[in-house]
Amino acid sequence: MFSRQTISVPEKLRAFVRDVWLLDPCREGDAHSGSLLSIYADGCPGIIFQQSENGLLLNQNVRKTSLQGKELSPVFLYGETLAPIDMHSAGRLGMVAVSFHPYAMHCLFGFSARELTDDCLDISLLPAVQGRLLRDRLWDTGSALERVSVLFDYLEQVVEKNRAGYLPNCSPGSSCQ
Repeated sequence: MFSRQTISVPEKLRAFVRDVWLLDPCREGDAHSGSLLSIYADGCPGIIFQQSENGLLLNQNVRKTSLQGKELSPVFLYGETLAPIDMHSAGRLGMVAVSFHPYAMHCLFGFSARELTDDCLDISLLPAVQGRLLRDRLWDTGSALERVSVLFDYLEQVVEKNRAGYLPNCSPGSSCQ
């Protein structure tokens, strides 16, 4: 289901973006009636846009049992994972996941990925980010590759805002972890 394509990361984002993963939604008439995605710990945070017919639930079988059954927002940041996580969708599901380098969350959003260990955050809850506008732009975009472009544009805007002095200038090996 997930496909790893060679997607060129813009120069401005190479210090932050590690990988991009795409999940193509099932076509109408497919016998597939739902999805179970098992995500394994890789130590890297990121951002996900998901578009599902009946919502996407986080069903995590680790210490934080309060997260079981948590409905995920259409655009969310996720932190480091210490144990495998399952995400369930009862209907068709499309997803774009941009995986960051381990230090990138702090550099882009001003907090450590450790603060979201085994958890996620609706991006529209961040005060300095126009998350609702991002969600609408992603929702109204046709193809997965166009959605990747929208996410890259958004992240480039975040980088530019940070260069204007809002957050520390981070790079690989910096102390901004």
